[in-house]
Amino acid sequence: MSSFSWTLTSRAGTRSAKGDFDALTRFVGDADLPGVLAADWIVDLLLADGFENGEAAHHHDVGGESWTLLVRPFPTATAIDTPASEIRS
Repeated sequence: MSSFSWTLTSRAGTRSAKGDFDALTRFVGDADLPGVLAADWIVDLLLADGFENGEAAHHHDVGGESWTLLVRPFPTATAIDTPASEIRS
């Protein structure tokens, strides 16, 4: 499962969090951001654009309402990446 960290900057301030795709989608939906797209569309389009320079960004600036969402892939350890001494059964 992919994990991400993200930062939302809007007139209300800056908020950051981390989690999986579903958590990111809930975060965007709960933020009640001005715009015409549903939260899952924003997240899908953002991630489809890819991670240039290690992050993906969505900037919305319509009718004086501006916000920016930056998303970074969050490294997750796998059995291959985890030293044997740290693997617990």
